[in-house]
Amino acid sequence: MSDAFTRPTPGPAARPSVTDQVFDLLHDRIIELDLPPGTRLSEIEVAKQFGVSRQPVRDAFHRLSKLGFLSIRPQRATSVSQISGRGDAGPLHPIRHRIVAMGECMIEMAPPPRAPLPWALPAIR
Repeated sequence: MSDAFTRPTPGPAARPSVTDQVFDLLHDRIIELDLPPGTRLSEIEVAKQFGVSRQPVRDAFHRLSKLGFLSIRPQRATSVSQISGRGDAGPLHPIRHRIVAMGECMIEMAPPPRAPLPWALPAIR
């Protein structure tokens, strides 16, 4: 047999960085309300909990604050942002974006509507 039909072996998968992993874990916990609005977070405590150094936690906190999920007050506290009811999507914007994207994918994947078959029309009437 020829080797032309064998599958290539996949290369090593790109692994997310430690910062990405901490970001994803915290993001998910905030979205799922495991960390409700107002919850205070400590870089040191989060680093201990996840078994990482403080730098990846600091970087993840910064990214989450840029997205509106965390409120960082230097030398004071970092806390999960409050969700505003004034029409400001704030931290909910990424969630809305994902839901819309999922809906668009579902529409694209749905089969086109079919007209009733001509032989079935008398049975319907």
